[in-house]
Amino acid sequence: MKAKTAPYLESIQGKIGTLCGKMSYGKQCLTRLSLPFSKSKLDPTFEQGYIRGNYALCVDAWNRFSPLEKEQWTTVGLSDGITGLDALVRYDCTIARLRGATWTPAQRLGTETHVFSLAYLGGGRCLAGTHPTGQVYISTDYGATWTLAQRLGTETRVASLAYLGGGRCLAGTGATGQVYVSTDYGATWTPAQHLGTEDYVFSLAYLGGGRCLAGTGATGQIYVSTDYGATWTLAQRLGAEASAYSLTYLGGGRCLAGTNPTGQIYVSADYGATWTLAQRLGAETYVFSLAYIGRGRCLAGTGATGQIYVSTDYGATWTLAQRLGTEIYVYSLAYLGGGRCLAGTYPTGQVYVSTDYGATWTLAQRLGTEDYVFSLAYLGGGRCLAGTYPQGAIFTSI
Repeated sequence: MKAKTAPYLESIQGKIGTLCGKMSYGKQCLTRLSLPFSKSKLDPTFEQGYIRGNYALCVDAWNRFSPLEKEQWTTVGLSDGITGLDALVRYDCTIARLRGATWTPAQRLGTETHVFSLAYLGGGRCLAGTHPTGQVYISTDYGATWTLAQRLGTETRVASLAYLGGGRCLAGTGATGQVYVSTDYGATWTPAQHLGTEDYVFSLAYLGGGRCLAGTGATGQIYVSTDYGATWTLAQRLGAEASAYSLTYLGGGRCLAGTNPTGQIYVSADYGATWTLAQRLGAETYVFSLAYIGRGRCLAGTGATGQIYVSTDYGATWTLAQRLGTEIYVYSLAYLGGGRCLAGTYPTGQVYVSTDYGATWTLAQRLGTEDYVFSLAYLGGGRCLAGTYPQGAIFTSI
């Protein structure tokens, strides 16, 4: 029977063993069982385990978990009549890790101080956008190493990046509010258009079929493109807001935008052509980040009190989930699948994790001595990237 890993677990070796006592690699790990199962199907040494959701973990692996990882599990004994579990970890397994729980510095990007934006292009290819010299860096090995691709004109900030498929990429810049396009996976870039008189293109989103959105400052406008970013048209200013800091696409023409200085969420049901105010998020002044996590569920990260808000109705209404410690800004969000989410903060450069679609959050790790986690990206297979300030560094989680 083919083994299957849990959505929010990764083994260190990344190899899956076979059923009870027939470990093809002699090491680990998660093994799918027919349902229901009884103790007689398990290795006889598996007397007690730990359960989270539909997954069981053995004592040996438990003893190697960090305090954060242990918080995600509840003690059970197999004599308690457990049935219906999807998977188990054998007693001689290697540790199974929560995705995004541990981070390692990969590389500083030249002498840049800010990694404002990240994008994943597939096949191990990644892009990073920087400040203060507006550069794009490329990685072809899932963020382990990085090479300078190009400085974007005389821009000082690459505030946003988006991947459109087929090698096409967009970059939004400051301080002259331009969109740049690439058709070769970010290797070379050409200016497409200055968006009106705007100073910054804070956010970008791809809606499919060549449709793209750009959110700007200093007058909080949304621009739309229907030709993969080659040309842009003003759609709407979002009330009296100064910045459209964040954008995300929910499918079916639905889009969300987060603003400053009154921390509002705007919704669109027509691919960004028109926008309506949904809700102000408490007394927050910024909606720095947005993420769509499926089935109508959305997350918003705010400032100036570092809160996470959740919506279950495609952004129409929002509820406060949790403040992240004493952090001030939730600058970045990423969704990893299976209910697992990441949030990056300021002023102590921390990554928080959630395993319940953003309802509750736990501190994973501070990233070195960094102050900001400006950007996060999920690359699949448990791999995550974080872009930081003031060292302009990339951190990886595997």
